[in-house]
Amino acid sequence: QLHEVSDIQLSDFTIQNDFIGQAEALLVRGDRVIIDNMQLNGSGDALTTYGSIYMQNSELIGDGDTILGYATLFCLRCTIKSVGPFTWTRTPEGQHGNIFVDSEMIYLDQPLPWSVTEDNPEGQKTRGVLARLPFNGPREGPRHERSNFPFAEMVLINTRTDGIPPEGWGPVEEEHAEFSWGKIHLWEFNTMDMEGNPVDMSERHPLVRVLDAEADAELIANYSDPTFILNGWTPEVK
Repeated sequence: QLHEVSDIQLSDFTIQNDFIGQAEALLVRGDRVIIDNMQLNGSGDALTTYGSIYMQNSELIGDGDTILGYATLFCLRCTIKSVGPFTWTRTPEGQHGNIFVDSEMIYLDQPLPWSVTEDNPEGQKTRGVLARLPFNGPREGPRHERSNFPFAEMVLINTRTDGIPPEGWGPVEEEHAEFSWGKIHLWEFNTMDMEGNPVDMSERHPLVRVLDAEADAELIANYSDPTFILNGWTPEVK
């Protein structure tokens, strides 16, 4: 666990967490953190993030919600392998979220390990969606005690994928008087299969925005720039 840190770099390391369930292999809470050439092997919530993080040339393996993301996280040339949803993106208001550039998302077609029991040896599988934003909290009581994340952001640029369902994303809490989709950003540009062929986006979740190379050129350029995403910080990997 990295707690309340700033201006540090971690390079060339492996973390192996053999616990099965909702347990972070790495929790980062800090600002201007660089992660370079990491191999992270975990289970649920394998990487949990807060603050501002630049990550490159790293591989993460997890069992679902493999990244639990509250941070501004810019990932360059990273590979995420997940048994269930790749991320549960919980971006707070006023910051960017999970940004992946030239990266890979690979679904691991196997049962959730905690679902495999003596009575159910085949276990249970779940869909490898890129991000989800379901309602999460008590069903009763004031809304502020059971809030969701209406500023959640996850953007994929030039990402190769394998095993992603046609809808790509979800579930997302339905819109209602206390929850709007208006400022949620689930965006994709040039999503490909592992061979570099364009992915059919025709059945994507209705909230998803597929960016256009010409009409959204400035947006694509900005979201490809870590300095823009990380609020003016230009990470320098040593």
